[in-house]
Amino acid sequence: MEHEIVEVGPCPACGAPGDYKYKLKWPGESSNDVVISVSFECPVCGYRVSGERIIVPLKALYLMRNMFMPRLRPVIEKMYLTSRMSLDR
Repeated sequence: MEHEIVEVGPCPACGAPGDYKYKLKWPGESSNDVVISVSFECPVCGYRVSGERIIVPLKALYLMRNMFMPRLRPVIEKMYLTSRMSLDR
């Protein structure tokens, strides 16, 4: 399961607005991990972040879901509930 979210945020170098792209992929390296990738390219100064990724245990991400933007919460809940249903079989 993969989901991509685009959020506008400030460039760390010049402060101009740009699109941050977050891609969540589950399962990651194991069935309990979610891989979150981040990319950003500033349209003004050219500052670029690409390929940055973090691996987070799904249960930890689920427990912290209320800290994230509202559009991301249903994605995290869907991943978590799908993992629970596959464990119950």
